[in-house]
Amino acid sequence: MQNRPSVRSLHLATAVTAVLAITAGTALATTPATAAAPLAVQAPAAPLDAAINIPQAHRILGSGPSGFLTVEFRDGVPVHRWTSTVTRTTTTLPKQDDYFAGHSDTVVSQDPATGRYQLRDMSVPGGSTAVIEGSTPGTRLRGVVGRTLLLSTFDGTKGGLRLKSEGTDADSDRAVTDLPADTRVDWAEAISPTTALVRYDAGPYPWTSHLAVVDITTARVVETRRTSAYDTAADASTDLVGIGDADHDGRADLYAAGPYGSRLYPGTGTATRPFKAGVATDIHSGPARFNSVF
Repeated sequence: MQNRPSVRSLHLATAVTAVLAITAGTALATTPATAAAPLAVQAPAAPLDAAINIPQAHRILGSGPSGFLTVEFRDGVPVHRWTSTVTRTTTTLPKQDDYFAGHSDTVVSQDPATGRYQLRDMSVPGGSTAVIEGSTPGTRLRGVVGRTLLLSTFDGTKGGLRLKSEGTDADSDRAVTDLPADTRVDWAEAISPTTALVRYDAGPYPWTSHLAVVDITTARVVETRRTSAYDTAADASTDLVGIGDADHDGRADLYAAGPYGSRLYPGTGTATRPFKAGVATDIHSGPARFNSVF
């Protein structure tokens, strides 16, 4: 299987999301569970009417109503930070290989010692931490939508996608239906508070690549399409993210950017076909990164 660019390396598109998130709704409340590790809060940034500077070495991984998650690699070691767009302060997170965030002020990581997933509320200093028990061997965290984890499964012949959330009832661990039995999930990215864009390969050999829009509420695939090397919204794009209502028609839209240009996929407002065909834009025409968020 070919290596493909990670959708989590969000540069331009996620920076747009962070801008929109400043005026989004109220932050999600969390239920305290276990004590969080102490977080180092760095000095406040600029005044509230100025830009938040983001060093070029940082990449934006996700955002919520009151801030955004970044990563910087120092000698190959990832350093994750949460920057508040309300207080203009930056918090360095405990060392972990990966952190996830998607349309929420909750950041998610997995404890390598216990396998448990930790959900930290970053909307307030010293926010509460909740815990979701680890899944069975062979699962891997691919993305987060709000406080719902998107976990891929594959045992060598069969695979799929599961949605795991807090609690112990049946709805806290659900399998996404409508995916092939031999699915290999590459990545998942939140594109709205209730939907995710999922990239997966399906067999048998020769494997084919697909994009699917998954409704987190129903655990159903509402749209899927085969991808190819000529599909700007798939193989050629390194940045894929929901950017809110970009065309001001009252519906959430999807933005895709890559080395060959960018496209806007207008929302339709319907669950069966959430996005229209892509329209070329001049927002992004080559490799670029924002270094400021206003």
